[in-house]
Amino acid sequence: MISVTMRTMDGLVKCYDFNRFKKIVDVGGSTGHIIKHVLKNYPNVSGICFDLEKVVESMENKPEEGINGRLEWVGGDFFKSVPSGDCYIVSHILHDWHDEACVKILENISNAMEEGAKVLVIDTVINEFGNTGQFSAKALDLEMMLMLNAKERRKDQWEELFGRVGMEVESYIPLNKVNFDSFIIEVVKCKV
Repeated sequence: MISVTMRTMDGLVKCYDFNRFKKIVDVGGSTGHIIKHVLKNYPNVSGICFDLEKVVESMENKPEEGINGRLEWVGGDFFKSVPSGDCYIVSHILHDWHDEACVKILENISNAMEEGAKVLVIDTVINEFGNTGQFSAKALDLEMMLMLNAKERRKDQWEELFGRVGMEVESYIPLNKVNFDSFIIEVVKCKV
């Protein structure tokens, strides 16, 4: 996962402008590589790295160069709740879970979202059936299914999943020019 995270970090700050946000929540942020990279590149933004208590405890007292106290470590369980923010990064988390678990995570994010907030799901979007290519994405799909009862998703599957929690896809942004399997899926609450 470290190599995936490293590619994600660089692509994310090159492909997306975070200046419009005040507080970014990295859901399942682990050791904080992604949120720290975003904060170093966007000095007017603060962030929360949200993960399990035991992960947060191991990271809390480590110095954060270039962030100047703008990163908060919060422990918890994303199946119960998540902190409030105006942007959520969910990087390579949802593909680890079956649809019902993803719905619970997304419901908790939806409940915590501030007005006008966005969710940035960074994950694989596999091609429609019959399209060639994407060998690594399709192999990962099989691996997720066999090991975790989870899956990689097509656009229609992502949109159906978000629709179940009252969210909709605003855009699909290719994460980088090298790996077109990974996207930033920009999601917002449906307009009523």
